[in-house]
Amino acid sequence: MNNAGKRAEASKSRIELVDGQDAMRLVIKDNGQGFGAIRAKSRRSFGLINLQERTERVGGKATIHSQQNFGTQIAVIDMPVRPAPRMERHYDGIKPYSHHDR
Repeated sequence: MNNAGKRAEASKSRIELVDGQDAMRLVIKDNGQGFGAIRAKSRRSFGLINLQERTERVGGKATIHSQQNFGTQIAVIDMPVRPAPRMERHYDGIKPYSHHDR
């Protein structure tokens, strides 16, 4: 979202988050200036590369579609949904709750 306003000069952005039973989908679209495939590769956009690598690491897939003067769409799909661990505050910070802590 930061890049949409700062670099793409977008006037509108849209975020869709669909939560399925086993996976979720996140789609971010903007109407900014977009970028072509050659420009994206030549700039070595570390933010986009990082997004793809992190998504794949947890079993999801990230796709980026952008066209010069037609905006950008980033979709993170098939992101596995896992319950977050219960957190409990301890004197040394926050740590995951375990049934052994009872």
